[in-house]
Amino acid sequence: MAIFTTDLKGELEQIKKAANDVVNNSVNPMINDAIKQASGEINKVVEKASSQIQENIKLLSEEIHNQRKLTKDELRKLATLFKGQRQSLAIEA
Repeated sequence: MAIFTTDLKGELEQIKKAANDVVNNSVNPMINDAIKQASGEINKVVEKASSQIQENIKLLSEEIHNQRKLTKDELRKLATLFKGQRQSLAIEA
């Protein structure tokens, strides 16, 4: 037989309400702000990476173009030399 009977339901409800208030008023806004900040940082990194990739693509395209032009010019020189050699061989024969 208990000498004291205590009903803590009311106190537990107050604790639960206080905990919910802390979460809703403090923790949730902190988490939301952290998520917004992280999203902003990620966007900056992605934009920088994208810009860098675009610049690299541009440089590679220019290099490929220059190499093609150089190859084309070299082939023309070789063709001219070959044509000249063929003509001189034909004259000698």
